Amino acid sequence: MNASGRGVLKTLARRVRRWGARRHGSPRLVALTATRNEDWILGLSLRASLSFCDAVVISDHSSSDATGEILEALRGEYPERRIDVHRTVSSEWREAEVRQEMLERGRRLDATHFVIVDADEVPTGNLLPRLRELALGLRPGRCNSLPMISPYHCANVYRFDGVWGECSGIPWAFADDADLTWQLDDDYQLHRRAPRGVSDVGLAVPGRREGGLFHLQFVNRQRLASKAAWYKMMETVTYPGRRTAADLNLMYDWTLSEDAQIRLESVPPEWWSPYRERGWLEHFRPDAPAWQSREARRLLEQYGQARFSGLELYGVV
Repeated sequence: MNASGRGVLKTLARRVRRWGARRHGSPRLVALTATRNEDWILGLSLRASLSFCDAVVISDHSSSDATGEILEALRGEYPERRIDVHRTVSSEWREAEVRQEMLERGRRLDATHFVIVDADEVPTGNLLPRLRELALGLRPGRCNSLPMISPYHCANVYRFDGVWGECSGIPWAFADDADLTWQLDDDYQLHRRAPRGVSDVGLAVPGRREGGLFHLQFVNRQRLASKAAWYKMMETVTYPGRRTAADLNLMYDWTLSEDAQIRLESVPPEWWSPYRERGWLEHFRPDAPAWQSREARRLLEQYGQARFSGLELYGVV
């Protein structure tokens, strides 16, 4: 049998498994988490996922911090949950390939539904009792989003203006279908949040006042600056000529832009209190050094200052 025939059989087999799982009332929810040196938050974000998912599929991209110890501790705490880890050692970040590989591992675990939760993302605690229902209510090929909650330079206020406003959502859960994929038509790997072919049905909750998904890249300004600088430098060397320095500045500087229109609101206590009550906030260290700073310095040493001429790097290097 040729490769095309084998692909057809695999597709049919996946459809039969998922049809059988739904028919017998046993949907299976799996979280997909990519991480790299995120021990400052990983212990919190994975505990949140394990509290409502049947399994987590993790891609550990060259972590050199305490990620391994965190995963071992979680296996002891959640023996009834599957924690499936694949570790790669590479300096290149091929995001779409990573997400596709995690999807395929989740399918081998007979997942019917998935949630996409990167290591620095945590659902607001008030939604914990509803998250499983919000994910499993989707039909095959459908995706929903959660409002993006961006704690801004601290954990107790979040930004709520412009791109951070009421309509800003993060694709979060989807019901699997054989046609969904992260495989690409070109080689640009970055910022592929939802799989291709999915149909977005909108926000799973009516709006930000009801909670959403904490995107904790914004919680520490130095971490945010380091991440933006690294992305610009990494794009420059990985995809030469694709974007100019001015294009890259425009693409990433919005995360650090502040003007007279900035609007901050207090984080409601109930968004953090379930994590505090469970003792999970001890795994949240927003002021820990960012690995992107080290990587930015490495790129500067490897390629030289001239390679990054025109980029705003915020003093990170």
